[in-house]
Amino acid sequence: MTAATGQAHYQEAYKPLDVGFINVAFNDIEVIKKATTKNTCAVMLEPVQGEGGVNIPDEGYLKAVRKWCDEKGILLILDEVQTGIGRIGTMFGYQQFGIEPDIMTLSEMYGRRYSHRAFLAKEHCAVF
Repeated sequence: MTAATGQAHYQEAYKPLDVGFINVAFNDIEVIKKATTKNTCAVMLEPVQGEGGVNIPDEGYLKAVRKWCDEKGILLILDEVQTGIGRIGTMFGYQQFGIEPDIMTLSEMYGRRYSHRAFLAKEHCAVF
């Protein structure tokens, strides 16, 4: 297991961390472009950030990220733990922004006791 978060207090339980994760500012396509290289396999982000308040991306941001990933052959992974399963008005958060991820992560709590988690991938990037 690993943690993709940039928040140190969440990383502690997963140390030693895997190498290769680079955390950049949300809502800035230029920093994503600068952070990616020919060795980048994926960009992972939340469609709407929920940890430090509700941070909604600027119009066109997620479409720009999707376009960049397509141009560079990079997978787009959306963390839908906070936004999936109808939490922002559609079944999945990405549907609010006119894009589709290659991979998405989901989680749902039932009865404050049972957590169901899922990792969904389109066929072109599924390896199992």
